[in-house]
Amino acid sequence: MVSAVLLQSFIWISLMATGVQYDITHIISSMCVVRQSTVLIPCKYTHPEHEQVSAVEWLHEKSPEKKVRVSQDPAFEGRVELQADAGNCSLLLRDVNESDAGIFRFVLSTGSGRNWTNAQGIRLEVTDAEVEVKTQSDNVTEGDWILFICGSCIPSMTVPTYIWRKDGHLHSQRHGDNILDLESVGLEDRGQYFCTISGHEGLNSTSVNITVRPGYSPKNVSVSISPSGEIVEGDSVTLNCNSDAKPPAEISWYKRKTFLQSGDTYNITNIKSEASGNYYCSARNKYGSQTSAAVNVMYPPKSVSVSISPSGEIVSGDSVTLNCSSDSNPPALNFSWFKEDETSAVGSGQSFSISSFSSSFSGRFYCEAQNKYGSQRSASVSLTVKGVQRAALHTVSGIVAGCGGLIFIIIIIVFIKRKKRREGGTEDVNQKQTADASDDTYTALDPASRTSADIYSTITFRAPDDTYTALELQSRSSEYENLAVTSADPH
Repeated sequence: MVSAVLLQSFIWISLMATGVQYDITHIISSMCVVRQSTVLIPCKYTHPEHEQVSAVEWLHEKSPEKKVRVSQDPAFEGRVELQADAGNCSLLLRDVNESDAGIFRFVLSTGSGRNWTNAQGIRLEVTDAEVEVKTQSDNVTEGDWILFICGSCIPSMTVPTYIWRKDGHLHSQRHGDNILDLESVGLEDRGQYFCTISGHEGLNSTSVNITVRPGYSPKNVSVSISPSGEIVEGDSVTLNCNSDAKPPAEISWYKRKTFLQSGDTYNITNIKSEASGNYYCSARNKYGSQTSAAVNVMYPPKSVSVSISPSGEIVSGDSVTLNCSSDSNPPALNFSWFKEDETSAVGSGQSFSISSFSSSFSGRFYCEAQNKYGSQRSASVSLTVKGVQRAALHTVSGIVAGCGGLIFIIIIIVFIKRKKRREGGTEDVNQKQTADASDDTYTALDPASRTSADIYSTITFRAPDDTYTALELQSRSSEYENLAVTSADPH
């Protein structure tokens, strides 16, 4: 609301001439009066007793080029009265009209023939009850603002009450305030308005008709950042939500899907990475809603860590991959790999692979992630060989399995031979000798002269211990493949 201010000032003017002082006092410097009313323009003066005042007069100045004596101007005839007794120089003006507006200045003449006046004078303004309308646009839409102004000024001597009516009914009364302010017009505000001034009810203003069109849902919703530019960790910023909506939209702020607060602005001070994410505003009125695009908080990498794939025990000859992960916005694109106690990087990229791991690679490794706002290194991870080469172990297992199969075949052959001897007990000696001769090739496997323990004791091999390297195991594999069963001499 605009409040009326009653301006009253006291002006004391000293007029000096050859040691003689004259004081002319205009109690106020400006006045506002209502048309057709009566106004007293206050004034007083003093002068030395030995000086004679020969004449007093009021001048009226509508413009610097147009100055008239009030007592001689036909426009003031019958409407003015000068109070010129005992130092009183006030002027009474009746039935004020618009042409009376201007500057009134009192003039004092002395016996010496000199004239004295107050150069500033008193400015008189004349008002009526006419209504002036100011709107946001020529076509009033729901949600716009309207100002109704009753008259051009507020009477300064007797402050009146302004009465506003809508469609013939009392709308509001405002003492000393000639403005009716509708900040957000609704459809119910359309109609005819006029005003009157208390004490001057006969001066009703003409009515003004207000038509209000329906509003619309929010559009062109956007977020502006102050100060402008990217938001970096540690900044303090203000986010402003802008929208075009009638009636004006109610604004709500969100981070992702979490509600933060209501209002046109949202302040973030000393931003931390925890505050990162997408911020946006939602504008809503009774016709609908719209959401702005999101704004991001940027920050350098944090929580950088290394993972090993595959996880678990590392055996010589394995393939190992180290992966570097980080939390940053924008995402880190530069990754470097380092081995402790070495000055230069050993690799780059988010992943670092070793195709055939050996004891020479053992050590502690870490990665460093970097984006345009900074970098951070991870904690170190240890890579150490914990066993022999897996390929060599597979070879040994195959040899053991092969020896077991050979023993099984020998047992089958012995079993078949015994069975044939029992079936051939009735044959003659020559046949037996022939059979014996044909069996010479099996002598080494004959169980008649050996115990089963002897058989198994001759089938021996040495399992490799963990100290053999992969090359040593491969060179010994031919020994295991050429294992043969030897007969034991019974003597």
